[in-house]
Formats: sequence, C-alpha cells, structure tokens
Amino acid sequence: MFLFRRLFWLMVGFLLGLGSSWVVMRRVRRVAERYVPSEVVDRWGGTVRAAMHEGKTAMRSREAELAVRTQRSHGADAVEPWTAQRGSRGDGRRSEGAV
Repeated sequence: MFLFRRLFWLMVGFLLGLGSSWVVMRRVRRVAERYVPSEVVDRWGGTVRAAMHEGKTAMRSREAELAVRTQRSHGADAVEPWTAQRGSRGDGRRSEGAV
C-alpha cells in the first residue's frame, strides 16, 4: 500500500511539473513573438536556417571522409563508426571486454 501511495504522488508531481513547464513555455513564446520586430525574425530566421544547413552538410561530408579513411586503414574488417563506440557486437549491446 505504501508503494502505491508513493507512486501516485510521484506521478502527480511529474505531471504537474510537465504541465506547468509546457504552460510557461507557451507564455514565453507568445511574449517573445509580441515584442520581437518582424524584420528581425525574417532576417535571423533565414540566417539561422542557412547556418544549420551548412553545418549539417559539413558534418555529413566529414563523416563520409572518416568512414572512407577507416575502411582504408582497417580493410575488410572495418566497423561502422557508430557501432564501434557501442562495442564490437554491432547490436547496441556492449561486448564482454568493452568498457
């Protein structure tokens, strides 16, 4: 019985925190939209989108370059970069000796 009461109040607190943060986020966005001039939004919106696109493009080209370099140095035993970090199994679980 004690466990259920704790779980109930834990969930009530979690939901209240989630709901109140959502309300605060909406209010802050409304205030920001109200006070920021439209010229600033138009100018910065395009600039930020262009910078994000350029960054993603550079990231993808660098990943491809590193993958090619890894395959050349390790030959046929090359492991994809994202699986090498998780262990040698390739399924997301750590292998026996992995730290």
